[in-house]
Amino acid sequence: MGRTLLSSCLKPPQRKVNKNLKEAKLLCSFSHKNIVRFLECGIDVELKQEHMNKNVSFIATELAEKGSLFDYIKASQGLNERLARTLSVQIVEAIEFLHSKGISHRDIKPENIFLTQKFECKVGDFGFATQNITDDTYCGSSCYMAPEIYKKKRYNCQATDIFSLGVFFFFMVTGKYPFACADVTDSKFKAILTGKTSLFWRTALGSKKRLSQLSPEFIELVTLCLSPDPVHRPTISEIYTHAWFKTAAEEYSSSDNGTVYSDEISSELLNIESEIDDISDTFISFH
Repeated sequence: MGRTLLSSCLKPPQRKVNKNLKEAKLLCSFSHKNIVRFLECGIDVELKQEHMNKNVSFIATELAEKGSLFDYIKASQGLNERLARTLSVQIVEAIEFLHSKGISHRDIKPENIFLTQKFECKVGDFGFATQNITDDTYCGSSCYMAPEIYKKKRYNCQATDIFSLGVFFFFMVTGKYPFACADVTDSKFKAILTGKTSLFWRTALGSKKRLSQLSPEFIELVTLCLSPDPVHRPTISEIYTHAWFKTAAEEYSSSDNGTVYSDEISSELLNIESEIDDISDTFISFH
């Protein structure tokens, strides 16, 4: 993630200009090691091209050389719990920081988590972020949106982040989405709504064998985060101190100079990166 063009039309619509300005203002208001660093913002800037010029609107952030976390999850069809825990604890730290500042992200998903050259996790894309405690805006990505957003009623913004994290943890480890949408029309989510959590886990994973491979701590954490009632979801601080994250500190150390992973974690990340490169080379060769 580097310079990102958020609009490339001849005259950026005022709606997009306002959104860019809001996001830039928000990104300028804080700094955290696990959040992409804001560099500059341009509104209605002329972009010279060979055949015609365009006026564009953009937000530029620090470069995340390794791309998005989504590619790593898909290439490995789900990360093992140790690796997932080591990476996701950095994301939890970033969200905990945002919540302490009264900011809700509202679009937490692997596509919005970026990796630096040293595989440090950086939360990005603050287009839906808000400083409102409650809101009624229908926003987010369908698989990650909390049920109260689907109901189009006023909701607690930080609680919707917790729900998104539950979906994120599930996808990170299994390589699958737990459900298509958090609505009663979805049979898998309906199992959660009716308190049939065992049924949910069996159907969402597709087999009892896969379920048996997951730790009880992981299942408990995700189940808590996916609670249909936002009041029953843990806070971000409670997630950070949950038993599933207990051993995360053993796999990496973090300071102002960056993140250093254990040899095992570094090796796993490099292996997945190699798989991504192989997939890219195959795709290029095919075309």
